Amino acid sequence: MKTVVAAVLSALALIFAPAAHADEESYLHNIYDAGFWGTPATWLRLGYTVCGMVSNGANQGAVISYIYHHTADDTDWASSARAVELAEIYLC
Repeated sequence: MKTVVAAVLSALALIFAPAAHADEESYLHNIYDAGFWGTPATWLRLGYTVCGMVSNGANQGAVISYIYHHTADDTDWASSARAVELAEIYLC
């Protein structure tokens, strides 16, 4: 009986769990609103790279450094941190 109850509860948890999905449109909208420029493909590549780094255990400093070194010369550390934050919110 306990096994049946556990199975039902597990099934219900899966049914009512929020769906995880990337919101590329919102990500790009917020990237451009934050003053970044570049092609959508470039920002999606950078954003998903951020997600991969985070899921593989990279610390925030390393992730921000990646964005800092892979964007325009006028992108400072704070802007890079904002780009990372947007990727984590909308893509990861």
